[in-house]
Amino acid sequence: AVDREADLIVVKVEGKAPEGLKLGDSSMIRTGQEVLTVGNPLGLNNSVARGVIAEERQLEGRDMIQVAMPIEPGNSGSPLVDEGGRVIGIIAIKSAQSLGFAIPSNALKRLLANPDPMSIKRWLRIGSLDKRVWEVATPGGSWRQRAGRLISSGTGTGFGGRMVCLSTTKEPGETFEISVDVKLDDEAGAAGLVFHSSGSDRHYGFYPTNGALRLTRFLGPTLFEWTVLATVPCPEYQPGEWSNIRVKIQAHEITCSVNGTEVIS
Repeated sequence: AVDREADLIVVKVEGKAPEGLKLGDSSMIRTGQEVLTVGNPLGLNNSVARGVIAEERQLEGRDMIQVAMPIEPGNSGSPLVDEGGRVIGIIAIKSAQSLGFAIPSNALKRLLANPDPMSIKRWLRIGSLDKRVWEVATPGGSWRQRAGRLISSGTGTGFGGRMVCLSTTKEPGETFEISVDVKLDDEAGAAGLVFHSSGSDRHYGFYPTNGALRLTRFLGPTLFEWTVLATVPCPEYQPGEWSNIRVKIQAHEITCSVNGTEVIS
């Protein structure tokens, strides 16, 4: 069963499942109540974090439990339990340092009481690109879509292992802006925006690489057909962190910015 609004899913497994934690009543929680969670923050298995309930509030139209406790990537989906070991929430979002939100356990209770079973065949398509929105323009490697993110893995078969995925959305006119948030696992590589494309090998690209920002014109698949128009250092770009890459296209001008700072025009 799945509840998209509450961001919850219930999976039925074959065989005997281990005994689970008991569900508590999230309507009985109180501000200042001590809670803890067990998860895998930053890949550190079976880590325990302790904190308190800060407030009950609505977030984007959903009832949420605001918690004051350290939450990192890997905590999402972890149980939020009270002093009696009862699950009163499911960790969902990190908002700021030592501040996050959990889905109330009563939302899970409602889903369990009114399940809407879904075949595993439908779940097998999860993560695949929506072909109505995206077109993979280069062979090799793989693209996945998850929670609004495009995730690339592997390498393309062309020079330098380049991989290009194009939006099928039509350009709105002569003047428009495009942007993407990127984070590189390896700063020797590159990831960013391509625009004014007429195919997999002909386009402009704006992207970080080796700690600098670069604007390049690609006219073919080989290095000899690429022209670097500008390479600039940018203190606003932080290696290893998420950065917003933005390009504004006008009739006779291209403006490139990083994290709100114009770097190439």
